[in-house]
Amino acid sequence: MEKGKGDPEHDDGEEGGGFISDESSFYGDETQREQLESQSAAFNGAAWLATYQTTIPAIAAEARRTAPKAPAPEVKPATLYNPYVGQRSGRQLSEDIPSFLERLHPRTTLASDIGPWIWIANPYSSKRPLNKGLAGLKEAGEKLLSEWMERKSAIEQDMAASPKSALNGALTKERKLVEREILNAARANNITTGKVYASLVLIKHQCQHMTGHSSQRSASADLYMVTSQWMLFPTASSIYSVWSPIAHATASNQLGVAAKVATATEEGSDRVGRLICIYTVDFADRDDVKRVLEKLVELGLVSKREKSIYYKCDAYTHLGISSGNEWGIQASMYASKDFLDKQQRKIVDWRR
Repeated sequence: MEKGKGDPEHDDGEEGGGFISDESSFYGDETQREQLESQSAAFNGAAWLATYQTTIPAIAAEARRTAPKAPAPEVKPATLYNPYVGQRSGRQLSEDIPSFLERLHPRTTLASDIGPWIWIANPYSSKRPLNKGLAGLKEAGEKLLSEWMERKSAIEQDMAASPKSALNGALTKERKLVEREILNAARANNITTGKVYASLVLIKHQCQHMTGHSSQRSASADLYMVTSQWMLFPTASSIYSVWSPIAHATASNQLGVAAKVATATEEGSDRVGRLICIYTVDFADRDDVKRVLEKLVELGLVSKREKSIYYKCDAYTHLGISSGNEWGIQASMYASKDFLDKQQRKIVDWRR
């Protein structure tokens, strides 16, 4: 194609030297240009603005501009939970965990100084125990236990000539009814907390892991888990290794609603085991009980391969129902194997 006219690279339009010349109709013809120029010259900006400010859109815009701004909603700080405020035996929210452990060292703090327990609460717990009906629970529970002993005696007399298996079956049926009635009374009186306890079990590999001792040393000097309430019972020599992770986990909302450790009864009592309890807020909340147990496993304080540890509700503690009690009532509600076994054995619902 011959370059020249019609070639975009060389065709600069008409005589104006650009794509749009002065003769183009882009600006309108001469009459239109004269009309626009006349209107522009006659436009009074000040008068238009005065008129516009009286229109509805202008009034609305000005109202929006000058309207007082709504105050930002008040954000109330979360109320942290600590029933041990002002108590020397409890962790204060103003102290971090290392400071708390230093102030109330579990090995050296004496019962004669602060009492039998060192306490720590989970400050972020959304579920907080009430435990306000202790008198009502004791009244109802003691009545139930007394009536049960009378029924038990009557059954044993009536079935004196019956096979032992039949007698045991009848007593078990009646005893389970009593257990359920006691737990119902506990809930009715808002006594719903519970804690972990364990059968006499030795966790050798965990003792060595937490204390750093060699396998040549006897683990029996370091850590035991014993029957008496989810509870741990380490000796004084390993108490800090066990209590410290529990305190940190409780304070960071990873365990239950609270935990406690027994203080020393006298100076130099290193050979005496110390009890540690981990509390949950509701014994009927099996999901929460399981969650706490699994965290104890994760912390290395409970083993899936050893004998079961057990869970006890506080209602039984208040009523004096412990292992081997005179009423023949099972002191524990749950066993760790019910939660941790691969086969996940069915847990009996106490409400049925």
